[in-house]
Amino acid sequence: MKHGHISIEISGGTIGTTTADGTAHPVGGNVFGGSMGRITLLDGTLNPIWPKQAVVKRANITISDGTIWNSVYGGSEYGIVRDKATVTVSGGIVDGNVYGGGYGSDDTTPTLITAGDYASGLNYIFTPMVWTGCVSGDTEVNISGGTVKKNVYGGGEIASVGLINYHAEENENGDIIIGTKKYRYTNITKHNDIQGTGNNEKAYGFALSWPYKFEYIPADPKSTYVGGKTTVNVTGGHIGSTIWDDRTGYVFGGSKGQVAFKKKVGNELVDITDIHEQRYVEGLCANVRETAVNINYGSTPTGKNTSNIGAENNCIMGAVYGGGEDGHVYENAAVNITGGLIGLSIYGGGKGEGIYPGKLYELLTDGDGKLIAADTKSDVPNMPSWTAGKVYGNTSITMSDGHVMGNVY
Repeated sequence: MKHGHISIEISGGTIGTTTADGTAHPVGGNVFGGSMGRITLLDGTLNPIWPKQAVVKRANITISDGTIWNSVYGGSEYGIVRDKATVTVSGGIVDGNVYGGGYGSDDTTPTLITAGDYASGLNYIFTPMVWTGCVSGDTEVNISGGTVKKNVYGGGEIASVGLINYHAEENENGDIIIGTKKYRYTNITKHNDIQGTGNNEKAYGFALSWPYKFEYIPADPKSTYVGGKTTVNVTGGHIGSTIWDDRTGYVFGGSKGQVAFKKKVGNELVDITDIHEQRYVEGLCANVRETAVNINYGSTPTGKNTSNIGAENNCIMGAVYGGGEDGHVYENAAVNITGGLIGLSIYGGGKGEGIYPGKLYELLTDGDGKLIAADTKSDVPNMPSWTAGKVYGNTSITMSDGHVMGNVY
């Protein structure tokens, strides 16, 4: 007998009352394949066992009709899907986005958990950002009909797909502080972005865009299968609005992600502005291991241009990305198109347009003419992220039919 499997089938009706404006996570009008979850207790303090709660094994959502005013998530809001999450849309209207993964959180507060027999009784450190909404296995999104008015993501919103080894040990040189103790991850290698310290700091190298070396591990310790792959299959329906200039209707193989984060200093939350600190925080957000985006419409609308493209079936109004919006792909990203109309362009990688309120080190020249990082920092209100949308492996695009109104990159 199977246990822990969740199935949601929607064939009519209305969920929610209004569409969110996109500036905050809406409290209503969403569909989640997994659990709600809860990071805090009712008094607002951190729930000390939140990583062990709100866990399901598999989640499956099918939508054949009806109206959903906001978004669909194959994963959980703040809980966990241990195995696979699947979303299938064959009809109806989704006014928001469709995500293969979960929602998640940008909270970076660390929690130490001693796992049970399932994980050999080892110590792990999770933050809500790396664990809430996570799908430890794979995700699959299938669009064969209906209308998705915003975007489609193979990954989650802030949440990741795939189980990264967050095993930790107490270490006096560690940079994770819980109470009076210091810890470090044993299987996550930080790539240094500078060489030297203090006045001898040298300017940045390639590692600036590659914060960590991760170890992806099986979600089931009895299996050798390593998850983290997101698959998006589009064979029918319409993605985006009916107006080309609205610039909606994007398809991403990876997660949405974000680049602006806060940290707690005393009792206040303050922006993370330092370029060194920000890139390591962002590097733990909205990760997937591998992506595959397959646009396999059975036919392609003809005679279309920017002035007459509208509500056609077999049409993606925006662009197609093998990677994420601001999320990251640790290995490879692939896009395959065999038919259909793409209103903008196709990119093998991610979008990566996120900005944050940052500070940039001024670069000076030493006596030998080499660049060094000065102590002075300049405010940059709209600092571009170094890592947003990165695919750290390879990208590929194959196209045998269809119409791309923009370019192929």
